[in-house]
Parts: sequence; structure tokens; C-alpha cells
Amino acid sequence: MGLLRLDQPSPQGVGARFPVDVIAIHGLNGDRERSWTHKSSGTLWLRDLLPDDLPGARIYTYGYDSRIFAKSVMTINDFARDLLAATAGERDSEEALIVAKEESRYMNFLEMTLGILFFGTPHQGSLEADKWSPLASIIKLAYGNMRTDHIKNLKGKSLSSELFSITQSFRSLSSGFSIISVYETKPTIRASIIVPKESALMNLPNEDQIPRNADHRSICTFASSTSDGYTSIVGKMKELLQTRVENHQGFSPGEMACLQELYTSEYEAHRALIETPISGTCTWLLQHPNFLTWLEDTSTSLFWISGGAGCGKSVSTSFIIDTLLRQANQDSISVTICYYFCDDKNEAQRYATSALCGILHQLISSKPSLIKYVLGPYQSKGRRITKELRTLWDILTAALADPAADNVTLIIDALDECEESTRQPLLNWISEFITEHKNEYRNLKIFISSRPEFSIANKLGSSAIQLRMEDEMQSLERDIRTVITRKLDGLVYSSDFTEEIENYLMEKADGTFLWVALTLRLLEESGTSSYEGLMDVLHHAHSGTDLFNVYANILNRIPESRQKEARKVLQIAATASRPLTLEEFNLALVIRPTDQSEYDIFRRLQQDLPRYLLRLCGPFIRIVDRRVHLVHQTAKEFLLTPSSNSAQSFWVFDPTESHFLLAQTCIWYLLFDCYMPRPRMSETSVKSQGLMRTNTAQLSKPKEHIFLEYSATCWPMHFREGQKSADDEMIRNVTRIHDTDDPRYLMWFEIFWSASGFWEKPPGGITPVISASIAGHESVVASLLSDDNFAADAGDQTGSTPLLWASRIGHEAVVKLLLERDDVQVNSKDADKRTPLWWAAWGGNRAVAEILLLRKDIEINSTDIISQTALLVAAWNGHDSIVELLLQRPDIEVDIKDCRGYTPLARAASRGHILVVQSLLAHGQTKLDSKDKDKRTPLSRAAERGHANVVELLIACSGINCDLRDKDGRTALSRAAEAGHVVVARLLLNADNVVADSRDDEGQTPLYWAAGEGREAVVSLLIDRDDVNLDSDYSDGQTPLSRAAERGQETIVGLLLSRDDVNANANDCDGKTPLWWAAEGGHTDVVKLLLARDDVDVNSKDLEGRTPLGIAEANHHIAVAKLLQNRIHAKTEQEKKSAETRLITKEMPLEIYRDRIPVKAKQGGESAGMPGVAEEVPSSRFLRPSFKDLSMRVGIRGFSSERIKVQKKAPISWWQLLPRSLKRGQTSPVN
Repeated sequence: MGLLRLDQPSPQGVGARFPVDVIAIHGLNGDRERSWTHKSSGTLWLRDLLPDDLPGARIYTYGYDSRIFAKSVMTINDFARDLLAATAGERDSEEALIVAKEESRYMNFLEMTLGILFFGTPHQGSLEADKWSPLASIIKLAYGNMRTDHIKNLKGKSLSSELFSITQSFRSLSSGFSIISVYETKPTIRASIIVPKESALMNLPNEDQIPRNADHRSICTFASSTSDGYTSIVGKMKELLQTRVENHQGFSPGEMACLQELYTSEYEAHRALIETPISGTCTWLLQHPNFLTWLEDTSTSLFWISGGAGCGKSVSTSFIIDTLLRQANQDSISVTICYYFCDDKNEAQRYATSALCGILHQLISSKPSLIKYVLGPYQSKGRRITKELRTLWDILTAALADPAADNVTLIIDALDECEESTRQPLLNWISEFITEHKNEYRNLKIFISSRPEFSIANKLGSSAIQLRMEDEMQSLERDIRTVITRKLDGLVYSSDFTEEIENYLMEKADGTFLWVALTLRLLEESGTSSYEGLMDVLHHAHSGTDLFNVYANILNRIPESRQKEARKVLQIAATASRPLTLEEFNLALVIRPTDQSEYDIFRRLQQDLPRYLLRLCGPFIRIVDRRVHLVHQTAKEFLLTPSSNSAQSFWVFDPTESHFLLAQTCIWYLLFDCYMPRPRMSETSVKSQGLMRTNTAQLSKPKEHIFLEYSATCWPMHFREGQKSADDEMIRNVTRIHDTDDPRYLMWFEIFWSASGFWEKPPGGITPVISASIAGHESVVASLLSDDNFAADAGDQTGSTPLLWASRIGHEAVVKLLLERDDVQVNSKDADKRTPLWWAAWGGNRAVAEILLLRKDIEINSTDIISQTALLVAAWNGHDSIVELLLQRPDIEVDIKDCRGYTPLARAASRGHILVVQSLLAHGQTKLDSKDKDKRTPLSRAAERGHANVVELLIACSGINCDLRDKDGRTALSRAAEAGHVVVARLLLNADNVVADSRDDEGQTPLYWAAGEGREAVVSLLIDRDDVNLDSDYSDGQTPLSRAAERGQETIVGLLLSRDDVNANANDCDGKTPLWWAAEGGHTDVVKLLLARDDVDVNSKDLEGRTPLGIAEANHHIAVAKLLQNRIHAKTEQEKKSAETRLITKEMPLEIYRDRIPVKAKQGGESAGMPGVAEEVPSSRFLRPSFKDLSMRVGIRGFSSERIKVQKKAPISWWQLLPRSLKRGQTSPVN
């Protein structure tokens, strides 16, 4: 009965192509294993076959009492509810999904259902049930335990109301998932077809119908993977899951949309570009002391591999990922590894925002419950969260603090290739995070690789465990020799000079794998196998070991007649914003301005482009996953870095000319006649209607438009960077593309807008001047404004002018051009009352802000619709350079509050922008203790977020009050304690006038908050202080111990119980003790800790008379109830024995007991505490006591066969004769 898992669990991320749960539910009179097992072969296909076809899936079978001869009175609806409670569904699955639809607590189950597979399920009943119904009634009369209701439900001629209701309800909700219906085509031996086709099928539009050559008994069993029907059925399952998993992953539609926004780059494909290390290499990393220190550290730790270009950092990083996953698989440990490989050659991989998006996408895909941390920001900001670095970082740290995020490793490769303006803030936050939260995150590890650049070393040097590649030359040389040996083994050379080549390469390698790889490629492509020929390649191809020299020598080997072709190939490869596909690259090489369609260029396309590129450029080009790449980031640097070396300069390209080359390629493509759809006349103008979706049905087949996505997305950037090379003809062509009345504009601009990260829909009323301003094409703006038909300050339907758009995006040349005109308003406002300066400050565009501030009529303190100034949004987003710029103005007002009462200082402090906070504090007019609408100060906001450096800075300020209370009566310490920020808490406790045990309006202290949230480090800090009351109670009387017990915080309960001055039996206002709360919540480990204390009253009652045992039993906490029963029984026995001891120990004349107790007496002697012993009694004499009313005989521990002295004739107290152990109540029955 219940759920049984059939597959073998594997660690998260190991081969999990299908991260789904498959739950099998048998039918009437079935069994959770037998129903799916092939009778003759014994194959349980759910266990023996399906896991191999659905790697990563968890496969369960669910059992319930469906026997015809059964005493159970559960109905189908009851089974469905039981099924939902165990997380399952089938014949009961229809009803289970209906219950899930109708009851809100089960809605998540319905939303997560991807599909359902029916094997011969009788939706319309079964004719065979008609035959069984009369017999069933007779049997029930005779034996009383046959389920006639099950049979009646399945009667085919008169479908039961219950089955009819289930079928109809299921139809109404089934559109949200896929259905596969398998029906039988063979009758059973003794009957006809049990479930006819018309009953087995639902005939729904989302239903796949599969016949199987089997009867009803064998329809859901398979002997092997080659059995009839297995391939088609499982194939359909895989097809269903592949499609649905990609679009669902167990998330609601809203959650899925949110998750998809985080998929801003193909991080899996990026990693696939990294070469697999040759067997035997990289293994030294796993034994390196620094790596082992990082790996074995259970606290939050950072590992940093640094090394020069081409030394194998990325290969090593990929190797580490594989190794960690493989080891986790072997040890059956659940781990989540989130990685990102930065790459300056690919626009999508150049930004820290992309890295955080990729990491979050992997983390949430692995642990779906963490989606809640993204939903809030996504619902308020939409897709723009993917462009807000601080927002992404805050989401990540919040998610990592969740208990579900255990055993997480974050890996970022080639961080030096990340664009600097986003890289530096990320480095600041990582360094701060490691320093301040080292003990707050469980088993969180961070791994970074990069070149040893100063800006990176300056941030990571003090907080990271570093491994410097340059210090590991011996290990690198062993790996390089292994690579050389393996590669040379594949070349047919004589062993005599193979060794010489190997030694030569080792001598020149200098720890650089890339140099070796390029040289080996040259040897391989040389076509020679003679000693002289090979040595000539080695000596003449490399005038030095510097990579730039290697690149120059590779390219100079290209025949002069083909160098022009090669230059164009390399220009495109080096300048493209992302690696082009083979089809895109092919078209870009041959397109001409006179072409009007792909058909015009067809005859000029290379039929074997990979062969053409590799023969032309040799090892300089790599083709991976049908995309064209340069061999390495240093190759791009070589091609775009000016050089005085004549051998190199021929191959160095002017970036302006290179961008113009790609710009004209894109423009020629976008001007194809085939992109002239014929929309209705009312839709032709963007000015009046806004953007319309292009009617793709009017275009040729999408697969023919191979260069459309790249051209539409990237041509504005290429032309912006290359417009200085544009002639008048090209300016006219670009003006045509910006013509918002041209139908082609509708086509490209929508693609461009979608890819640019704007969070709002494209507004209506866009003019050509606005379009050119958005793209940053100042030459086109100037050309358009030379025509009186175009207004320089005309806004779109949101009121956004060309100046506002250019300021928002950061196109300083356009801003400067527009501000030179008298008809442009510098303080123009959009519908949200935001000015060009506001937008420049929001986006961190300092150059634009400087140009705007040159205007004397600039309104620097202008507020938008929610009262935010330019200074406030710059401070909020951490743009310290713009904050400094604004603070230099004498007319700046530094404490203007937004609609929530935040000042610029409060916004910066809440985000942890230390440089901004420093600048604001240095300004003499900034108020330290300004309160927002929640009466919270900048210190309170920084403390809650755990920004220790900001808190330290604020505490050091003269005149600040560190103990101010907010609207809830809470202090900064209270907020920090709740969030578990121990560094911040320690700083505050060391500050002046901070009350460690302050109570908020509900009577909650910092200790109470920390205990309830399970903040171990903060609790340890607070309970060691003399000024903290460990039993301070909440307004309802609940103490920190009671709160921790209620929440199941085992570690906190243990810490508090370790203190003798903690009342372990404290009652709250309802009479509930810590034990009561732990029992109510079913927290077994907490109950054990409490029962270990002698002073815990196991029978205490709350005001309603409920004991801990009673509430545990009421909530079905069996383990807790058993612990309490054992304790109660032990206490009862102890009390019974104590009562008997008290009865025996009443003061009586000794004669009654003298023969009962063995005593030893010596003449004139005394025993301790019993003077005057006069006779000796042998220990062997035992007589029954003279009274008859003892209910049991008591043996007294501690007595031996020694004789004790007693005083003759003198009545003494029996208590004096008892050993100390008995006086403490330790008695036991006499056997």
C-alpha cells in the first residue's frame, strides 16, 4: 500500500535529462508491483527498463486496497484523496486531479501534472462488469465482503453516476496536460475484450491513441525493451516529457515565465565549447592542499584559481565540475552545481548579470521551491530584473539562505572576461559575502577562475583560498608532457625524432597549453613527416613563445592571394557580438548590396564552409556545435589590439572598420524585398498605432531567414560603433531602416526591442528621430533633423523624447547633439515625470549626466511620480560616480524622501553600496537617523540586510542613535538577530547605548527572534551576555526556548537547554510548555532534548486540558507520542516505587524489621550514625515482617551481606537505616 520508489536515486544534476516524477497506479483488484510485472519473464518494466529510457526521472508505483473481496469501504474519491496525500494518481488519477482542481490546497498538484498515460482505462465502463454485477451481489450476501460498488461503477450499459461525473469533470480540466491512451486489441482467453476501444479512448484533442496487441491482463506489462508496443509507448512518453519539461519543470505558468526570463544565455552550450582534458591531466588539482581545504570546509568558502592566458584554467574548471558531480554520484550525495563560463568574445557571456541569471536558472531548476525568491521582484519589475545586477545578487543570496539550498557550489570561470562595470560590483559583493556570512550558509562553496588581474586580486586576495597556476609549474609541465605525448602518438612519426619534438615543445611551452595546442595543430596540418620538414615547421613558425607571435606566424603562412579572404573571415569572427552559426557566417561572407533575397546569394555560398574556413585560417578558427569561434580569447585580443610589430600589424583590425563591415552586412540583409509584408493600411504607421506584430505568414518560410535574428538584434550596435566609416549612401540606407512608416521597420524593431531588455512594451508614436536616438545613431539623427519635417523634441505616446531615450540608454553623442539645439527641453518629462537626468542617473550613465549638468537650467532635484530624485535612484542602484557628481552641485538636496519615506542614504544602506554611503556621509547635510514610513532608519535597513561594512560605517558616525525603534518597536539589533547576521549583531552590541534585551511592541527580544528563526550564531552570541534574560517572554508568555521548540529548531533548543538558568518547563499564557509545542509540531529530536531534562513536566496541561501526549496523538505524530508514553510509564513506575519506599520508611519500633534486615553488631561498637549497638544479628536470618498489608516486597539497593550495628531496645527511625541511594527514591522490586 502507498508509494514505492522503483528507480535508484542519483545526485542532483547527474544525467537528469528528465527531472520528473513518474507514478504508476494499478486498477481494480491489482497490486502495485504485480500489475506491472511480466508474468513469464518477471520483468517489472517500471524498475528494470524505464529508468534507462528516462534518466533522471523518479519512478514510483502506488498501491491501494482495490480488491474485489475487501472489507474496505473507501470510495474512488477516498482513494483519490489518499493518493494526493501520498502525491500520486491514475484510475484514481482522474478523480485525484478533479479533487486537486476543486480544493485549493491541492492546486499545485494539478499545475505540476505534465501528462497522464492510460493503459486500458474504462472511461465509459466495461461490458464485462455487467456480467459480474449479479454474481457480486450474491457473494456479498454470503460472505459480506465483496466490493459491489466497484463493479457497479464499471458497468458499461448503464454508466454509474460516479464514473460519469469523474469522466466529465476530467474532460473539463485535461486541456492543461498531455494524454496518452493505450487500448487493447486482443480478447482474454475466457472473455471478450474487457475494455473496448470506445471506452478506453477519450477522443480529446490533446490525446495520443496507441493500440497494443495485448489483452487486458498484459496491456501494461513488457518482457523487454523490444516487446511489442514498448518502443512506441515509451517513445511517446519521452516526446511528451521532453516538450513539457522544457516548458514546465513543475512550475505554474507564471513561475515558468519567470524562470524563462533568467535563461538569458545558453550556459550549457558555452561549457560544451571547453575541450575535455586528456586522461591523466588535471588530477593534481584534486590533491592540492588548497583545493582540499576548500572542499572540506563546511562553512561558506571561496576558491580562486588564477593563471595567465592559455594555461588551462577553463579546462581545469570543467574538469572540477565533472569530478564533483561524479564523486557525488558515487557517494549518493545530493549536490547542486551551478556554473557559468564568461567569454568576452560572446556578447551574451560578457556581463555579470548574465552570469547571475545563468546561476539562478540552474539553482531554481534544481530546487524549484526557490522560485519564490524571484517571483516578487519579477512581478514588480518584469524582465528588467535580468539587467539589474544588485537585484539578481539579492535574489541569489536570499535563495542560498533557504534551508532547501543545502550543498550548493557556484562556479564562475574566466571572470576577467566579464565586462568591468558589472564585474567590479560583483567582486565587491562576493568578497563581502564571504567575510560576513562565512558561518551562516550551510555547505555553500564558491569557485572562481580568472587571470591574475590586480582589480580581481585586490578584492579576492584576502577572502579566497587561492591556487596560483604560476606556482604549480611542475604539475602543469607534467600535464603538458602528457598532452604532447598523446598527441604525437596520433601522428605517424619515427620514435627517434618524436622524442626530440617532445623535448622541443616542452622547452618552449612555458606552462601554456594553448601554445602547445596551436603548435601541434601546425605540425598536423603541415602535411610533412620528414625530420627536416617537421623541425622547419617548429623553428620557422615560431619566432618566440609569445602567443601574439604564434598567432602572427600562423596567419602569415596564409598565401598572399588568399589573405584578403582570411582578413574578412577574421574580422567577422572577431567583431560579431556572438559566435555566428555556419549558415549565418556563410551568408555574411558573400552578401552584396544588390541582393534582394537569399535566392540571390545561393550560388555564392560555400557548400562546405567548415572545410573552407579551416583550410583558410588553420588553427585560428574553431567550429563547435555548428558555430564559428576564434581559438581563444587572446586571439580576439591579438586581432583588435594595435601593434607596432610589422608582422602582426597587417592582421590587426580597426574596430570601427570591422563594425562597419558587419553593419552594412546586416543593413543589406534587412533591406531585402522579401521583408516587405503587406499589412492593412490602418496598420502601416507606427506613429498612430504603435508597433504591430509582423504577420509571419506573409514572409517566406522562417528557416530561410537565417540572418534575420542577428541582423535585427545587432545592426544598431554595429552601425553605432562603425558609423564614422559610413558614406552618404549608407546613411540613406540606415534612414530607410529607421523609417517608422516602412513595413520593414515593424519587422526588425520588434525583434530588436525584445532582445534589448526593455521591461515595457514598445510604445506607440515612435518617430524616426526617436528610433535613431534609441539606437545611438547620431549621424542619422543629424541627417533627419536637417529636414524641417522632423521635430527634435517630439515625444512618443509615453511622452519620452529623443533626448530622454538617448539619456536613458547612455548615447552621449546623441545627447550632446540634441542639447546643442534650442528647441530641445533638457527637463522634459515622460508619463512618469522622469527627466533625462533621472534616467541617466538610474542607468549609471555618468558621461551623459555630465553633459546634462552643464546646462544651467537643469532641475537637479526634480522628482518623478513616486517622489524619486536623480540622486536617490543613483544611490539605490549603487552608481557612486554619479552620486559624487550630483553631490558636487551646491543646489543638491540630499534628503528628499521617496513615496515610502526612503532617503538616498536609506536606499544605499539597504542595498549595501558602501562607496555611495561614504559619499553621502561625507556631505554635511545628510541626516543619519532619518526615518521612512515604517519609522526605520538607514542603520535598521542595513542591519536587516546584513551589510556589516555599512553598519560599521554608520555606527562610527557622531550623533547616530543605534537603538532607535521602528513602528513595531524593533531596533536594528532585533532586525539583524532575526535575519541571523552575527557580524552585524556583534557590531551593534559593541556600540553605545544599544540594549541587548530590548523588547518590541509584542514583547519579543532579539534572542526571541533569533531563536525562532534558528540563527545559531546569534543565539550563541546573545546567551553569553549577562544583560540578556534567557527566559524573557513574548506578549503571549512564550519564551525563546518555547519558540524554538515550536519551530523545530533543534540546535537552538540544545543551546538553550545547555544553560542551567533556562526554565525548560516555562508556561505561556495558554499553559503551553516548550514540550507541548514540540509535541504539537511533531519535532521528534526537540522532544528528545527536552525529555533529557529532569525538570520537564511530561504531563503538563494547557488551558484546554491538553497534554503533550494528547496533542501529539491528535496530530498523528507517532514517534513523538511513543517517546512521551515511554517517559510517562517510567515516571509512573518511579512514583509507585517511591510510594512504597515511603510506606516502608515510616518511623516504627525496630523489632518489627530487625529480622528483615541483615545486620552486624559488635559489643560496645557503633555504626556510622547509629550509636549504642548491643547485639550481633547474623546476616542469614530473614523473617517475614510482622505486618500483612505490604503489597509488594522491596529490595533495598546498597545493602551487602555485612552486618550493621543496631542499638538494643532503643527505638530508632527506620530512615536512619536506609542507604543514601534509597533516600533519593531509588528502589526496585525484589525478584
